[in-house]
Amino acid sequence: DLPRFTDRKYLLRFLGFACLAAPTTAGTLNALISIREAHSDLPALFFNWVVAHGLGIAVTAPAVVAVIRFRIKKPLHWHADWLIAALLVLVAVAAFTQSQLPLIFLVYPLLALVLLRLGLEWSTVLLLVLAIAPGLIPFRGRSPFEVLASASSLNTNLMTQLFIARGLLILYGISAVVEHFRASQSRLLKIASLHSLVSEHSRDAIIMSDLKGYRS
Repeated sequence: DLPRFTDRKYLLRFLGFACLAAPTTAGTLNALISIREAHSDLPALFFNWVVAHGLGIAVTAPAVVAVIRFRIKKPLHWHADWLIAALLVLVAVAAFTQSQLPLIFLVYPLLALVLLRLGLEWSTVLLLVLAIAPGLIPFRGRSPFEVLASASSLNTNLMTQLFIARGLLILYGISAVVEHFRASQSRLLKIASLHSLVSEHSRDAIIMSDLKGYRS
């Protein structure tokens, strides 16, 4: 069975063990080894290790699961779906190659639109493509991630991971709500079909009354 990232209990276990406990354990071992090498800034080394690897796992694992599930889903339709995917990629390229216009904030609404039209698999695959894009674009020094990294203690790769992790959080939050809505809708349809089966095949008179006493 594939991981169920939209299940709350499973997601909490994944975040606790894979994204927090494992990077913290490895970061502690790395810090202990660095003590022997007389590393000067051990707290920063430990923090960067835990954050970078925790975010890396949080981004990579759902993306890999989405790629595995991707082959069993419906293909894109040329006229509408490909247009949305292409628009998302164009906006991302425009956002990653300059820092004058805040186009990067347009990526999240487009990802949500892809999620609602194409499902979690397509949106996560496209988010994975966006995660790779900044390293492939040859416009160095113009990316908003590089501008933010120069003004803080975080490096460009960590800023990119934060951006992707935030996108995944948005996607899985919307997906959890949509799946809960669809499950509730399915249960209501079953109740309605059972009610119709009983009422349409009953030989008895059925009187329905609302809270005000009106009968039908």
